[in-house]
Amino acid sequence: MNTHTNESATVLQLRLIVEAEDFDAAIAFYRDPLGLPEQAAFEGDGDARVSILDAGRATLEISNPAQKLMID
Repeated sequence: MNTHTNESATVLQLRLIVEAEDFDAAIAFYRDPLGLPEQAAFEGDGDARVSILDAGRATLEISNPAQKLMID
């Protein structure tokens, strides 16, 4: 019988990464009507783009297909 409990195992942050074909439209939707402020934005080789939006304990990362290829 396992009596060990891990009371300190709480979620500190959740990262959700979404690939968006229309990157600018996705950013406009999540940032403007939903009010998620942008924490950071990055651009990389091959037109890779990602924007990190603050959603409280979570971040929503919108990336275009070129950025998703870099992640994978």
